Amino acid sequence: MEREMESLIDNKTWELVETPTNQTLIDSKWVYRLKDNIGGDEARIFKARLVVRGFTNEKGVDYNEVFSPVTKYAIIRLVCALVVIFDLVMDPMDVITAVLYGYLEEVIYMRQPVGFEVKGKERLVCRLLKSLYGLKQAPKQWNTRFDEFMKAQGFLRSVYDPCVYMKKVNDETFNLIILVLYVDDMLILAKNQSDVDECKIAEAAKEAIWLDRLIMKMGLKQGVINLHCDSESALHLAANQFMDSIVKHIDIRYHFIKQAVFEKTIKLVKIDGKLNPADPLIKVIPLESFRRHCATMQVVHGEHM
Repeated sequence: MEREMESLIDNKTWELVETPTNQTLIDSKWVYRLKDNIGGDEARIFKARLVVRGFTNEKGVDYNEVFSPVTKYAIIRLVCALVVIFDLVMDPMDVITAVLYGYLEEVIYMRQPVGFEVKGKERLVCRLLKSLYGLKQAPKQWNTRFDEFMKAQGFLRSVYDPCVYMKKVNDETFNLIILVLYVDDMLILAKNQSDVDECKIAEAAKEAIWLDRLIMKMGLKQGVINLHCDSESALHLAANQFMDSIVKHIDIRYHFIKQAVFEKTIKLVKIDGKLNPADPLIKVIPLESFRRHCATMQVVHGEHM
């Protein structure tokens, strides 16, 4: 619960204000569930999520439009067929707590979560700035935010399916990068793995640099950041200071990693795909591999401490 509250506060989901007059306040509640982990029943994870009691919202007051498109299964089958026909690369991705990224158009006030009232400010209420789970308009606001982001990256939204985005990259037989959205899960199709990988490695570099600056604010010095990657092509593209014509279609913002490597802020390190320590954090892997990664990261079971 504390971790969930920290993420909501870090995301600036609301601001504390004086209780408005003649304004309906909505409540929130905690929803709990057990999530199975790869280690079995003993490794089950307790999850907590703060949700708004959205059923108390009034149409025309607390919300207006609520429709959010979802792609058809026929589209998913189509892109799988395209992968086979054109020998494409397809990578799945998902957005964690996607709903929380949507901005609200309506003014909504919520009582402070029970047990997490700010000391000395108990009389104040939360004015929601972003969506929360349980709001009727939350899926629509997330979809709107995602659409704005994709268009800013140069993607075009299909007129035949609003959950399909395309971007022209070159003049080859298959000259598109295609992204299919299903709520908060995505499929990315491209002719070359490097098209997908360099975008991913650039995002990882930005996160690492941000964390490094945070550590420096704490008075600690880390030095050069080692960024591990198991893709030879992505490493080559990221380390190459020249803009090859083969990759000129990749958005210029993803090439900032070249500058980070040149300035020695980032050091790219090749790692064997089977030894990638990120694997147990992002996907299900065999138990033997999981134990090996735990040993590498010096993570031990509580009984051995």
